[in-house]
Amino acid sequence: MKRIRLTAAALIGAAAVLLAVVSVVLCAYARTAPTRILSDVGDPAAVTAAFFDAICAGDYDTARACVDNCGELGPEDVPEDERTRLFDTALRENYAWKSDGVCTIQGVEALQTVEFTSLDMPAITAGLRNEIMVLLERYVDEARLSSDIYDENGAYRTEVVDRAVLEAVKSLLKDAPMRTAELTVKLRHTGGEWHVVWDDALASALNGGAVSA
Repeated sequence: MKRIRLTAAALIGAAAVLLAVVSVVLCAYARTAPTRILSDVGDPAAVTAAFFDAICAGDYDTARACVDNCGELGPEDVPEDERTRLFDTALRENYAWKSDGVCTIQGVEALQTVEFTSLDMPAITAGLRNEIMVLLERYVDEARLSSDIYDENGAYRTEVVDRAVLEAVKSLLKDAPMRTAELTVKLRHTGGEWHVVWDDALASALNGGAVSA
């Protein structure tokens, strides 16, 4: 099974990070189909609430139990470098969600609209590029020797770029932009229980609007 990363590791490179935004497309029938709760098979809205409450609390064991076929949901390990740890922690600590709790049920499938708030990773990444370049220019102006900044090939030294990236991350996270995405959460009744269906839109939301690698 493909491993789901909910970290910012894929967002940060030596000087910039590539990103894309996943558009959430609402199914047409979700707006028109009658709403009903099947008491004999449980309440899918309760599963949605349990999933997002667990995500916001960092309880990935509970979150995994709510999702069909997503056994590796959650952090893989603690990021080794400080800049990635800062992004990862900030992303997870700024989750919030809300919903009116109404599900549209058709047979063994259900849909529920949820508003999910997180850091705006595409906006932060765009700002990160600009901030890094400003810092590198400042380092050049402040350097006593060009060799303090450039290597023998005339490129920025790795440690100089790393310093700029870390400083830029700290600066941007002080007042990070937020985003709220409206999601159509899909649920499926399997094994006698409702489960959230993992998809690209959900993964993107949990990654702050960036495409999950």
